[in-house]
Amino acid sequence: MLFSFAAGTHVGPSDSLVDGNYRLDIDGVAQGFDADGSGTAGGTKSVNFHRLFGDTDGDRDIDNADFGNLYRAFYGDVKYRNAFDRDDDNDLFEEIGDFFSNFGRLLDPQN
Repeated sequence: MLFSFAAGTHVGPSDSLVDGNYRLDIDGVAQGFDADGSGTAGGTKSVNFHRLFGDTDGDRDIDNADFGNLYRAFYGDVKYRNAFDRDDDNDLFEEIGDFFSNFGRLLDPQN
C-alpha cells in the first residue's frame, strides 16, 4: 500500500507535512482488505490526524511542555530529537527558529 499527499502539502528537505488537519480515507475494496473491521473484505475507514511542528505531546498547541521537550532534544535526549529534526542532520540548529515561530500557536480542532 502506498500513501501520497497532494502537491503543496509537504515542505522542507524531509518532505514534512505542512501544519494542518488531515484526513486519511481507506477504501477496503480497492485495497483488498477489511478496512472497517466488519470481518469481511471491503468497507471504508477514515482516520483524522494533524501535523503541527513542535507539538510533541499531540495536544494541538505549542507550549511550555513542548519547549521542555525541545530543550531535552537539544541537549541530547534521543527520545525527542526525531520529533524536531526535520532535515535529519542530527542537530536542531535550523529547527529552533521554526519551533519558536510556532510557539503559542493552537491548531483548530478537526471536524
